[in-house]
Amino acid sequence: DGTQWSDIDEDGYGDNAEGNDADGCVSIAGDSLYDRLGCRDSDGDGWSNPDTSYTAEDGADAFPSDETQWFDRDADGYGDEEFGNEADDCPDVFGTSMVDRLGCLDSDGDGRSDEGDALPNEPTQWGDYDLDGFGDRLEGVRGDSCPTLFGTSSNGSLGCPDGDGDGVYDEEDLWPEDSRLWSDGDADGFGDQLNTNISDDCPMVEGYSTGVSDAGDYYPNDSKYSVEQLVYQQMWFWAMIAILTLIPVAWIIVRKSKANIPQKTDALFDQMPLPALAPIIAPIAAPAMVPVVAPITVPVVAPVLAPAVGPAIPAEGIPPGWTMEQWNYYGQQWLIDHGELR
Repeated sequence: DGTQWSDIDEDGYGDNAEGNDADGCVSIAGDSLYDRLGCRDSDGDGWSNPDTSYTAEDGADAFPSDETQWFDRDADGYGDEEFGNEADDCPDVFGTSMVDRLGCLDSDGDGRSDEGDALPNEPTQWGDYDLDGFGDRLEGVRGDSCPTLFGTSSNGSLGCPDGDGDGVYDEEDLWPEDSRLWSDGDADGFGDQLNTNISDDCPMVEGYSTGVSDAGDYYPNDSKYSVEQLVYQQMWFWAMIAILTLIPVAWIIVRKSKANIPQKTDALFDQMPLPALAPIIAPIAAPAMVPVVAPITVPVVAPVLAPAVGPAIPAEGIPPGWTMEQWNYYGQQWLIDHGELR
C-alpha cells in the first residue's frame, strides 16, 4: 500500500492519517474496526472503547463490556440494539423503567413504565386488576380491599362495592341501601350519623329510647311520666284559681246585663211571687170575717195596698191567663208596657 509505510503499534493499521485504513490510535494497539480503526475494543464487537478524547457521543462503544450493544441514542443506559442484551424499548426517549419495559419513562420511579403502570404517579402502586382506581397492593397507598371486584368505596375498605354511594363497603354498611347511614357504634339500632329519623342522640351509649332518654326523664322507670308532676299540679291549681275567679265575675256581668234590659210585664209577673193577697183583699171582700189577731210584740209594717179597682179593661179583655185580682194590681203597668197608657 503506497499510502502507508509505518505502524508503530504493530496492529495492522498505518500511522499515516491521510493514508488508507489509517490507525485511529497510532500508539495503542487495537482491533476496533467500525467507529475507529486500530483502537482498543474490549468486548470485541468492533466498536472502540471510549476515552477522554473520543466518547460514546462521538461514536465510541456505549457498552464496551457488552458485545451485543454499542449504541445508546437517549443515553439512558439501555442499548439500541433490539436483539442485544437489555435492549431499550424506548430508544429515543430517556427512561429508567426496568420491570415491564426497559428504558422507558417512569414518572413515579417504581420501575414500571408509565404506559404499563395503572397508577403512574403513585410509586407504591402499579397494578389495578379491576380498573376501579385503587391499586392491587393492599399495603400500598389506597390499596384495594377487593382487588378483583370493581368498587367505589372510599371509607374504611377501599375499592369495594358500594350500592348506596355513601363511601362504605356494602358488607360493612349496616344500612347498605340508605346513603345517610352506615354505622352504629353502640349497636342499638340507631345510626351514628346525624339528621335522620333514626339518628342516635347517644351514639356511644346503647339505648332504645324513641321519645325521652333517661337523662331527660324525671321518672326514668315510669313510662307514663317524664316531667316532674309538681309542674302539672301547679298548673291545675292555678287553673282552678282562675276558673273560680272568673265565675263570680261572669255572674255579676250577666246580672248587670239583665238589669239593663226592660222586662215585659208578662215575664215580670211570671218571675215575681204574688203578694199575700188574702190579708189585703179580706177587708174589702168580707170585712166581717177578718179574724181578730192578738197583738204581738213584733212591729208590723203596714203593707202598701194596690188600688182596689184596676184601670179600665181594654177592648180585647184582660191578658190571657190573668185574673181580675191580678189586673187590679198589675193592669196599669201592663198598659204602660204595651203602649196603651202613658
